[in-house]
Amino acid sequence: MSAHRAVSSPRRRFRIASVRLRLLLTLGLVLTPGVMGTYAAWTDTATVSGIELKTGTLDLAVGATAGDQLTGQGGTWNYTALSLTAMLPGESVAKPITVRNAGTTPLKYTAAASTTNNTLSPSLKLTVVANGTVGGSGSQATGNRTGSCTGGTPWVTAVPVSTTSGSSSFPAAAVVLQPGATTSICVLVALDGTAPNTMQNQTSTLNLVFHASQP
Repeated sequence: MSAHRAVSSPRRRFRIASVRLRLLLTLGLVLTPGVMGTYAAWTDTATVSGIELKTGTLDLAVGATAGDQLTGQGGTWNYTALSLTAMLPGESVAKPITVRNAGTTPLKYTAAASTTNNTLSPSLKLTVVANGTVGGSGSQATGNRTGSCTGGTPWVTAVPVSTTSGSSSFPAAAVVLQPGATTSICVLVALDGTAPNTMQNQTSTLNLVFHASQP
């Protein structure tokens, strides 16, 4: 029995030693990775798409009561209702104009009046009233046509208009309009009662130019 133990004992010792050696080699690999060369680094990429960027519009529209004229950029609207033929000294005409923000962004605006010639200057006078009530009386036959703008806030009152660009500008401070908002103004054009005899049978065209920009 004792001889059998003596033979088996070295095997166990060798097996145990081999296990220890393998453990030491494994630890050596873990602790010294540099000796194995360069490893590939894993990477990943995430992309966010579908981000749509769309510009807005700055659009000032005008009209008699609804601000439904000149939607889109620029243009000219012939407001024939504000015309007066066979005008006599002292006569006047008043009509409403609605200014509307037809765009998608807030805007601010001012306006300027001028004439195509000076044949009626300086006797042609302009009055503009914000939120004023438009009125009128008289007839061409009786030569007493009279327009009126009552209430509201006067922007300009009986100012001469000429060919000089912006000879009559209004209002003093730009009006800010949010998208869809409107301003109602009463515009009165008059021929002064002291208009000289040389102004008979003369024609002039009044232009109102509204300028809009971002606030």
